[in-house]
Amino acid sequence: MHHFYSTDIDGSRITLNEEESRHCIKVMRLSIGDQVMVFDGNGRQYQCTISETGKTVHLSVNEIVKEESAPQLTLTLAVSPTKSSDRMEWMLEKMVEIGLARIVFIKTEKGERSRLNEKRLMKKAVSALKQSGNLWLPEIQTEVKFKDFLQSDNSDTKFVAHCFNQEKTQLSGNLNTSSISVLIGPEGDFSQSEVHMASEAGYTQLSLGIPRYRTETAAVVACTLINHFCVTLAE
Repeated sequence: MHHFYSTDIDGSRITLNEEESRHCIKVMRLSIGDQVMVFDGNGRQYQCTISETGKTVHLSVNEIVKEESAPQLTLTLAVSPTKSSDRMEWMLEKMVEIGLARIVFIKTEKGERSRLNEKRLMKKAVSALKQSGNLWLPEIQTEVKFKDFLQSDNSDTKFVAHCFNQEKTQLSGNLNTSSISVLIGPEGDFSQSEVHMASEAGYTQLSLGIPRYRTETAAVVACTLINHFCVTLAE
């Protein structure tokens, strides 16, 4: 059964936006009477029947197939984007599949890119949501200054991952918290002053292991480990 995404839900009626409607009719060649699955990105999956076609497609809800309350863990990854937007899109796809609440692209001293196409990022996130079957779509923010993120971050547990030869902690099974944020630096790493600034703001310095990861790999590793220790072990 084909999968689509919509937030335009009114009782037993769902409307696909123009892009999803075009994909439904022009690409998948679906028509009135065909059944589809719809994710709302907010914890629900619906089984529907196409009731009207045109510039936008309208669906009748048959049943709510899955419904999940918000995850107990609120995970935020704050990442300094690389020069390659493709690598950032790949990273986002993988982390949506694994599970996170928010990704923030931050501006840092050694950052290689300041702007990302937020519309394209959302499209990639929706695609990963539909492919993976996860029911919660993360919030995406771009072009956030490093200092501004530190000041606004109200997570209970905060980490800054870096490669400097300093005393650092490692992720383990004793993470007992409901909200976590992790700072991931650019290819040239955070500056010493940024690490100091984060430490002063309550962030614990973090090691992700022996290898020196690329930015996108480090973010995926952190997302995976935290989901394992905070979610899997709690079940």
